[in-house]
Amino acid sequence: MKIYRLIAGLFGLLTLASCGLDQLTHDPDLALTDPDARTALEEAAEVIMSRDYEALLEIGYPDPNGGPSIAREPYEDMIALLPEGQLTAELFYSERRLAVVDNEDFIGFLAQFDLASTSGENTLLEIVVFPFEGECCLVTNVSITPFDTVPSRSNAFTFENKGPLHYVTAFLLVFLPVFMLVTAIACIMNKKMPRGWKFAWVPFILIALWGYDFNWTTGAWQLHLFSVGPTDFQINFLKAQFLGAGIAKYGYFQPWILSIGSPVGAFCYWIYGRRGPKVTTPEEF
Repeated sequence: MKIYRLIAGLFGLLTLASCGLDQLTHDPDLALTDPDARTALEEAAEVIMSRDYEALLEIGYPDPNGGPSIAREPYEDMIALLPEGQLTAELFYSERRLAVVDNEDFIGFLAQFDLASTSGENTLLEIVVFPFEGECCLVTNVSITPFDTVPSRSNAFTFENKGPLHYVTAFLLVFLPVFMLVTAIACIMNKKMPRGWKFAWVPFILIALWGYDFNWTTGAWQLHLFSVGPTDFQINFLKAQFLGAGIAKYGYFQPWILSIGSPVGAFCYWIYGRRGPKVTTPEEF
């Protein structure tokens, strides 16, 4: 029973160690430390959705050269990207921005909104605000980008519109660690195998070799053993992975990458190792 608790505890520690705090710096409820900044961003989103250029100039950061804070022609081209119909905005991402002017630091905020339309179209709205003359906050930049899906969920880990390889990879992501842990426990509890052999078998069982990486958003995959690019060819002579599976996201707006290995050691144990080493006895005279 102690063995099971030890392995369960080890697996729990590895899970906790893999968790990051990156989300805390982008959660609007935590990143927007100034409540006035959040109010300014939400009001700016309402102004932009109203397509009122004059109203946006009133909350725009003044141009040091005396011109309009946001030129009319680029603004009108950008507003043309807004979908038709009634729009609603939902704030889902924020981060702090730093600007240095005359050796003085100014803290601003970037926010991203999901714009949903009654026409069914989706759009990403980005707004940046900075304080002006000690008060928060005025708009310094606006960006509008059409999306095929809801922007905040464009790289979400869901099974919507996914193919057979997605389901196979998701199954292996869960099955391989369980299979390898169960195999390691079976090896440890195997009374036919001497202790010294167990010390050799268990690490071999828990380490997977070559497999493939899988992009959950696009469905693209790449073998670990070798990869072929437009201008190069690469061979990985060794690729080892603990527990045979992993999942990673290398940025807030990056897709999930699933890594699947080959449990060679676990398979070898069930085929060759579970009976223990072959014992020979001297020939009787």
